[in-house]
Amino acid sequence: MPRSCCWRRDDDEYLRQKLGCQYNCLKLVEITGFCSSKSLVELTVHILESTHSLECLTLDTTHGYDNRVGFVGKCPAARKIGQCWPMSKRAVEEAHRAVKTAGRYITGRVPLAVQSEVLEPCSRCHTGNQ
Repeated sequence: MPRSCCWRRDDDEYLRQKLGCQYNCLKLVEITGFCSSKSLVELTVHILESTHSLECLTLDTTHGYDNRVGFVGKCPAARKIGQCWPMSKRAVEEAHRAVKTAGRYITGRVPLAVQSEVLEPCSRCHTGNQ
């Protein structure tokens, strides 16, 4: 019997059983749009626990709006040097919640051999006043 595309309560258990495999070739993981949702935290923890080949984990809470490694003084999506694309006040607030959530539930689970980074809103451009 084919599974329906709609999620039901018992689908959570099905997914947990299905995700019981190992990912031995996965080296780099970047989650753009990381937020404070329980399911995204669980997915990230699952990746950390199931991927022994992981070298780098990046959680981008800004949807790609802010500075990245290699872009000194210029955000990758910037219209002008030194200025980020605007984020709504609601998006900035959620990004700050996501940073706190990552600190509480994920950072302590990252193996020492894995380089990890949580990208948060630019303090110069994204003060939440947009």
